[in-house]
Amino acid sequence: MVFDMQDPELIWSLGQWLAQRRTGEIRLASSAGEASLRLVRGKIVAAELADPSVLARRLGCRPAGHADLVAEARALAAGAGLAEKQAIGAVKELIQESLASWLLDPARQLQIIDRNVVDPDGPTISAAHAVVELVLSSQDAGVTRAILPDLDVRLHRSADFLELYSPLRLSEEADLIVAKVNGQRTVAEIAGRSPHGHDDVLNLLAALVAAGMLEPIPTTVPSEEPAPLQVELPPVRASRRRVPAWVLLVALAVGLAIVILLAILWQRSDAAAEAAAGGAEWGLVVDMGCEPQELQRVLKKARQYPEVLRPLAAEGAQGSPCWRLVWGRFPNREAANRAIADIPAHLRLEGFAPHPVELPAGSGQD
Repeated sequence: MVFDMQDPELIWSLGQWLAQRRTGEIRLASSAGEASLRLVRGKIVAAELADPSVLARRLGCRPAGHADLVAEARALAAGAGLAEKQAIGAVKELIQESLASWLLDPARQLQIIDRNVVDPDGPTISAAHAVVELVLSSQDAGVTRAILPDLDVRLHRSADFLELYSPLRLSEEADLIVAKVNGQRTVAEIAGRSPHGHDDVLNLLAALVAAGMLEPIPTTVPSEEPAPLQVELPPVRASRRRVPAWVLLVALAVGLAIVILLAILWQRSDAAAEAAAGGAEWGLVVDMGCEPQELQRVLKKARQYPEVLRPLAAEGAQGSPCWRLVWGRFPNREAANRAIADIPAHLRLEGFAPHPVELPAGSGQD
């Protein structure tokens, strides 16, 4: 996919691709030069900038000669006696600087290539963390304006919002702000109603949009339809014809037979689907939240026990987003029901009745 546009949808497209934790390559072009990042499931495993020697200068070393900055960082750390974490941190800073230049360039270009990338046995950089940290720490208000130039755009949370947002471990104030995002409020309304600093709220929302965790809902202007053509037709004489009673009876019998046949087929398809779902897995919902204060509680618990709890999106009343916290994996509903008594006490929510839920395909933890 090749994108070449000056509006923020280019930035939004990149963020949404990152949020899907895809594997492939992204190429960024701006007046400051070109950058290429290779990712495996949302983690940056290789990075190439226009000047590969910039990393060695940043670390005060002689270049090792690798075009890939991640490989260069490992070589410099081994040869110069640096901590590998320090060298990889410098790579992340260079990537963030390149991203900032790209965001601020109105002539920015983007190419996304979905392809296989070798997953090296070494350090990686979380693309989501790098983008969010870049926007939140930027001293240039133009970065936020580039991502959200129109404050009247509405935002909603991505399908995997909780899974993506929870590892960031942001403050409780940030949790309260994102809890106000419901697909109905605009950026201006969220910032205006928040007791936190207006600019801080905008920066947070922009950071999460750039990382694909929040998705703008583009404003569509309905196109004007041409007026219907007025055509005068000559009057038609209506003729009434009596339908014999036996015809009506035959049609009624045929219709009844069709309804019975459809009901039989429906029951059979349900049974077949139930049999085919033998490989489905079930979990136990131990907590659930839809309202802002509930979402904050769910976020906090998901962070406390990431090894045993996983968040799953659900739809609440009137289509409002909700999140379940699910514990355990079981082969069927009956096994899940039998395990309710085994739920650890510290995971239970007082007054909430744990209940089984079928897990979506691919919901296993990495």
